[in-house]
Amino acid sequence: MKHFALLGWIALSSSVFAQANVAEANNVFAQVKAMVGGVWRGTVGEKLPVEIRFRLVEDGRVVESDGIVGDPKKPVLKMHAKMGIDPETNQVFYLDQHNGTTIYFGHIGQGTGELIFDFTGLSGDTGHWRNHSKIVGDQYESTLNVVDAEGTETALHPLVLKREKG
Repeated sequence: MKHFALLGWIALSSSVFAQANVAEANNVFAQVKAMVGGVWRGTVGEKLPVEIRFRLVEDGRVVESDGIVGDPKKPVLKMHAKMGIDPETNQVFYLDQHNGTTIYFGHIGQGTGELIFDFTGLSGDTGHWRNHSKIVGDQYESTLNVVDAEGTETALHPLVLKREKG
């Protein structure tokens, strides 16, 4: 009898935990969806121009983005990313491709007043990265960090984007 009570408690606890994960994933994804619309322009570091457009696809279940870093006439880097809720893990996934040769995968979570993109290279780059981002109205600010084997983050460069109509 005690075993059945314990199993019931475990099942109930798992259900409550899963519901909490769903609520957090929905909140994170709502923040990601705030990027949809207009053209986001700015600079990475101090010099390189950046332009990114976000749109909803898959009946609103996925945010897709296309962007460039560098001179729009001959960009240094072309980016294509997708973000959505993984129904198996109840986390927001992040899949990003750079120049058709480098692929990153990870998840987006919440920090205190920020979104945290935690991802690793699958092809073309084997690094572990963490991007701390804040979206306030029509402004996006982030810092890309490299993460070492001990989990220590080292900041690489800031990114500031502002939404323009377009």
